[in-house]
Amino acid sequence: AGPASIVDLPEGAPPGSKEKGLTPEEVAAGGVVGAGVVAAGGKEKSDMTDKEVKESGTGHVTPDASYAKEYARYYAYNEKDIDQQEGDWQAFVDKVVELIDTKGKANIVIEASASKVPTRTYGSNDNLSKLRMEDARKRLIEAVSVKGKDPNALLLEAVNSLVQGPAYKGDYKATDKYGKFQYVKLKVR
Repeated sequence: AGPASIVDLPEGAPPGSKEKGLTPEEVAAGGVVGAGVVAAGGKEKSDMTDKEVKESGTGHVTPDASYAKEYARYYAYNEKDIDQQEGDWQAFVDKVVELIDTKGKANIVIEASASKVPTRTYGSNDNLSKLRMEDARKRLIEAVSVKGKDPNALLLEAVNSLVQGPAYKGDYKATDKYGKFQYVKLKVR
C-alpha cells in the first residue's frame, strides 16, 4: 500500500485506512502488490530461505530515505498554529510545489508532538498533538492551493502523533526541559 491523499482523509481516520489492499485470494490470483524478485534458480525471492537468498547473490538494497526538504516548528505551551509568512515555511512550501511540478506529486511525512505537561485547553496532550498534526496538514493544503497547485498531488506517506518527553513535575515554566517535545515536523520527497 502506498501513500494516501493528504486532502480527503475522513475526520479522525488514520492514514492508510482508505486503502483497500488485496486479500490473500486476490494476491494468489495474480493481483500481486509488488513485483517479486526472482533469483537465478527461477525461485521468487519471497519463496527462498535466507541461505538461498545469500547464495543467489541478491543482496538487500536499502531504500532511499532522504528528503528533499524538512520543516520544523517548535511551539510554546498550548500553541498549535503555523505562521504562513515564516521564511522556513515558505521555503518548505516552495520545495513542495517544485516537486509537484517535476514529479506530479509530493510525498509528505508529518510528525506532531506534545510534551507531558498537562493541558486543559485541549483536553489531553494526545488531542493537542493530533490537532498540531491536523493544523499542519490543513496549512500545507492551503499553501499549495494558494500557489495554484492541486492539493491532491500531496500524498501522505506517514503521520505520527506523539506525546513524549520527561514526566511532568509541576515545573511547567521549565521551557528548556519540555519545549523540545512540543513541535510539528514536515518532510517532503
